[in-house]
Amino acid sequence: MRPPNQTFLEMTRACNFRCEHCFSTSGPVDKDQMSTEDFYSVFDQLAELGVFLVNMTGGEPLLRDDILDLLEYTENYSEQIHLLFTNASLWTKEFFDEFIKIWKTHPIDIQVSLDGHSYETYGAARGGTQKDFERVTRTIKKLVEEGVRTVACFTVRKKTIGHMFETAQFALEELGVNAFHVIPLFASGRAIPNYEEIAYTFEEWSSLVRDYTILKRDSLWGGLEKRVNLGFFTWYEVSYPLEQAGLLKEMKSVWNLDKEEFKSMYRKVFCEAGVTELYIKSNGDVYPCVPSVDTEFLLGNVTETPIRTIWENSHWANWFRTEARDVGKKEPCNTCEYTDVCCGGCRVSALILCHDKDVPDPRCPIVQEYQSS
Repeated sequence: MRPPNQTFLEMTRACNFRCEHCFSTSGPVDKDQMSTEDFYSVFDQLAELGVFLVNMTGGEPLLRDDILDLLEYTENYSEQIHLLFTNASLWTKEFFDEFIKIWKTHPIDIQVSLDGHSYETYGAARGGTQKDFERVTRTIKKLVEEGVRTVACFTVRKKTIGHMFETAQFALEELGVNAFHVIPLFASGRAIPNYEEIAYTFEEWSSLVRDYTILKRDSLWGGLEKRVNLGFFTWYEVSYPLEQAGLLKEMKSVWNLDKEEFKSMYRKVFCEAGVTELYIKSNGDVYPCVPSVDTEFLLGNVTETPIRTIWENSHWANWFRTEARDVGKKEPCNTCEYTDVCCGGCRVSALILCHDKDVPDPRCPIVQEYQSS
């Protein structure tokens, strides 16, 4: 067993937006959120455990009164990478100036949620006002000008999938972000009750992956496309679209994904839950991955039990490392060439969409075809 590579640390559940696709249920202040001292202890324990990437997320972290104190505390662990997730709508001049002072002693990367290239496209996905959008883009520009590594993150959903490439060009060319990161929608948090309305079809996703791959393979943006990244939760989200499009060799050449190489270098299965990832809620509850928040996969609570003990001994963490992989032995996964790395797909997806953690991932097109036959 090795320590998690990265931890997602929810600084607060409070948020000034109510995005339909939010992986959590961010909104009002969580009355049970941990104190400043509790978070100091968490930072100490994560460093002692050997975690090298700490993603500080929310909610909106700036809604914590002590957020600058917490950011300043990360200076104690300069060997770690710290990434602050924000919607960037609350950055005042005063906060910006204080952040830059901290950043100059210990660089903190910034990831800004950006789901549109205009107020109309952005507002359709995230809400807010025209002034919110202007403040977001202005903050991004100022961060870039100061030299802060800034990533724009785009969540794919039915309302946004059509303008993903246009938003990427806007973020890269006009705002100057260091990278544009695209992630798929996931059925968790507030997205669960909205899922049927905001989910795209797998065919739409496949088209995006195909076009995305060709864009990067052929350098269609003159090198700018190198700063566009694709995040995904399961192996089939890339392998199946590329195989269907006759682009399977691009798994390696474009996305640097080779099944055997991946298994030898990173982990035996593609799923990170309980293997290389950990999520800590603002109230101290611990989960094996981001999408699993507020499900039955609760590992423990850091205000009651040391993080190392939770990581090494919790029932669900060890379940993800062992029994969870047995789903890959069930039909139709048992005859799939990727079953040894995919192992039946996402357990959280199965739990949320099928109410059964032990069935093959219902989002997989191979599973869908099998079930309809």
